[in-house]
Amino acid sequence: MDSTASALDTLVAEQVMALVPCDAWEPTNLGSAGGPALLKRCSAQHHCYPRHHPMAFSTLIAAAWHIVDHLADQGWKIMIRRVPGRDPSYAVQMDKHTGDPADIVTAAAPTAPLALCRAALRASGYQGTIP
Repeated sequence: MDSTASALDTLVAEQVMALVPCDAWEPTNLGSAGGPALLKRCSAQHHCYPRHHPMAFSTLIAAAWHIVDHLADQGWKIMIRRVPGRDPSYAVQMDKHTGDPADIVTAAAPTAPLALCRAALRASGYQGTIP
């Protein structure tokens, strides 16, 4: 994973998903059932992620779908469009249908996971630079 994707995944984990970094994860091997994995070994009362291994929200659609579920639970309506022949070819619109223009965010990117991350950060109110 490149450093830009890792930085974006960390931002999404913390700003959108409200996760905190944690060092209490241990590498383990699940054998033929699943291979290498990280297991949580702490009793923290908060939701956390392995400090140096956030989910690959910006590159894997399965990980990005956690964002969709999380924001939908908060009342966001999410539309993902693919526009063939355009660059960027994926567009995401998130809308809370409140009538407030601040509750409508859009983002575009070459991939759906990246577009979802960009829109989710805007929806969460993140004001910084999005990698």
